[in-house]
Amino acid sequence: MVIQSLKPNPNLVKECKEELRDNYIGYFDKTTVHGLRYLTEPRRPWPERVLWFIGLSIALVACSWLMYDTYSRWVQSPVISTSDETQRNIWQIPFPAVTICPKAKSKGLNYTRFVNMYQRGQLDHRQMNIFLKLQMVCTVSIAEQDMGETVDNATANVIENHALNKEDVICDADTLGIKAQFQSVLTEEGVCFTYNMIPGIDLFREGTFQANRNKNINSPKSNVTWDPVNGYQKGSDDCYPHTASGLGRNAGLWLLLHTKTKELHSLCNLMGHGFKVILHSPIDFPQSEHESVHVSLENVFHLTLTPHEMRTAPPLRHSYSPQQRQCYFPDERYLKYFKYYSQRNCELECLSNQTLEKCGCVEFYLPRMPNTPVCGWKSKACIEKAKVDLYKTAAFPSGSHGKIDSSLKYTLTCKCFPSCTHIWYKSTWSTSEMSQQIKKHFFGRCMKRNEEDIRRSIIFVYYKDPLFIPIRRVEVFGTTDLLASMGGLMGLCMGVSLLSVIEFFYWMLIRPFCQRIKQSNPQLRSIRKAFTKDNVEASVQYSKHLDEKAENQQGP
Repeated sequence: MVIQSLKPNPNLVKECKEELRDNYIGYFDKTTVHGLRYLTEPRRPWPERVLWFIGLSIALVACSWLMYDTYSRWVQSPVISTSDETQRNIWQIPFPAVTICPKAKSKGLNYTRFVNMYQRGQLDHRQMNIFLKLQMVCTVSIAEQDMGETVDNATANVIENHALNKEDVICDADTLGIKAQFQSVLTEEGVCFTYNMIPGIDLFREGTFQANRNKNINSPKSNVTWDPVNGYQKGSDDCYPHTASGLGRNAGLWLLLHTKTKELHSLCNLMGHGFKVILHSPIDFPQSEHESVHVSLENVFHLTLTPHEMRTAPPLRHSYSPQQRQCYFPDERYLKYFKYYSQRNCELECLSNQTLEKCGCVEFYLPRMPNTPVCGWKSKACIEKAKVDLYKTAAFPSGSHGKIDSSLKYTLTCKCFPSCTHIWYKSTWSTSEMSQQIKKHFFGRCMKRNEEDIRRSIIFVYYKDPLFIPIRRVEVFGTTDLLASMGGLMGLCMGVSLLSVIEFFYWMLIRPFCQRIKQSNPQLRSIRKAFTKDNVEASVQYSKHLDEKAENQQGP
């Protein structure tokens, strides 16, 4: 069998070219898009064709640029934050978590005496071990040359064993006659005491160092009836976290704080004696980045609260990704150490991961697993660099082939966006000196004989206004707006509508295909030829009939 090679038919190629040419000319002549028919009209002078081509090119470029700008705005900022239409009541949100951190870091240990003994070389091995671990909560390093880059995991235990108890710090605290309950938390300030925060056993995941610690210290358990998205459960009588009891000083939280003079050591603390008060959301672990006030001794402080709440419209959850709306709903981001997602908790976890990656250890207060190495004082420089890198906002353009600094790996991958619904608090404060009459009136129940050795402070935390306007994250430029804007630009610049697009695909795809089928079908082609022949004969006969009729009318 001889297989003959198939050769293209020159006539077929020529016919296809002519058909395509006729099709394009037909589209330009019949289309509803403005200006195209002037390019193919047979008797149009060429200067006019050039002018129309330039005009169409300018319109096409302008339309493309405006459409790209519209699309970029839709991709980059489809969501905007604006004031909500309705006001919220302070009884609809929880009272802030209030964390009290004493500046006195140790109990039953004269830190100044230890410093003097260290400088004279009189500390034994046990005393040196305690002294070096207590340095972790001090702002001044006395024995830096004797410290390593890491310390043993007993550091947190030593700090807690020598820290002040709640009774040594809080003389009394209540709100509308209800005694306030506090839980012990381990922060960078050392051991602090927090009111109205989610219990630590419910805040941290099982197996973490913090969860085990809260089990060991018998952390108070409360039935949590609030979450940031849905608010308080309906029908719950005992709300936790607690809401505000009312307005003004008498309806807020008031704290009677005291500390012994002999436990104040300036060599450990450069910020002065007193207390640090941190205001934060009940689901946030207290950090130095939260709203905080330094309360000095022998003074009365008034902290007036202003709540702020960010809410997100529910339709945005399914319409946009977290990167587009720049926030996470609680179930969209899993945290390894925390059960509740918030931006602060995410940043704290990210800092723990980053310091472990860069420094080989984490600070004693950071969320971690029990066997994770704890950083010593010599790792402070590495830790501070990790903190700086964490908050860097360096942006790398997409498609960039440049090398990324390894120190920024966690910064770029953490993406700790704010919670889609979160609360934060701002405060304004005023202070006045504490008189003897105020001391006797407020501290009478916990006065001691040697009251000259006790230094005291009073703090009032309360709301001033019952209503506030939350901020709402809403869609500013949705898919419908994008289509409307692009359609308007195409109509303005080119006179193009949806039917014009359908018309284009019809002329470019469907019509040539149908014509090709007609040309390739012999029956259709014969019918077409016969129809054309009949029309020609009929036309000739009709023409003869007209000629005869004209001759008869002219006469002889």
